[in-house]
Amino acid sequence: DKVGIVTGGGFGHLPVFLGYVGKGLADSCAVGNVFSSPSSMQIFHAMEAAEYGKGVLQLFGCYQGDKMNFQMARMMAEEKGIPCVFYGDYYGIPHNQIAPVKHLQTLMRLRASHAYGMEHDYYDHWDIVGFTREGKEAADGLALLVSDGPGGSKTMFAGNAHKGQTYIDALGNCPGEVVIGVDGTGNFRVEGGSISVWIPKE
Repeated sequence: DKVGIVTGGGFGHLPVFLGYVGKGLADSCAVGNVFSSPSSMQIFHAMEAAEYGKGVLQLFGCYQGDKMNFQMARMMAEEKGIPCVFYGDYYGIPHNQIAPVKHLQTLMRLRASHAYGMEHDYYDHWDIVGFTREGKEAADGLALLVSDGPGGSKTMFAGNAHKGQTYIDALGNCPGEVVIGVDGTGNFRVEGGSISVWIPKE
């Protein structure tokens, strides 16, 4: 019942990453060839092994191959509902006066509990983008909106299984409720410079 920690990289002069796995250390690692990043699939399988229901934290070096393949593995994990974040987002970077990302722990919990089923993307606006996940059951699924400008709303498809259901913003950034219509859509709102994650009301 913890956030899993995954690391990895090329072998280099020593198989150093293997030594980072153990009690009180990382939970798994992906190792590439000499001076070569592990593949995105290797990293993804390492993430699956380290996922205990609380999400996965990636730790890796600032090498182009590592950055690319860890990012690709993160995208693969997202499709499986595995939350994945970077260390600095989760804990902050104190020496650079960077605070942890607000609501991140809640977002990770929602990712694990509600982000299932078919995804529908709404990347049709320069300030406000969003997506929905239909869920596998009536109790899960979500609608996410994020804005880097003024607030606004989008009509998005939540899924036919959610007709008549009431959704609320799990982050509490937008008051009120959204009722899913007979066509499976709802009009979801986000405030300016903010994020809202709408989920079925319990």
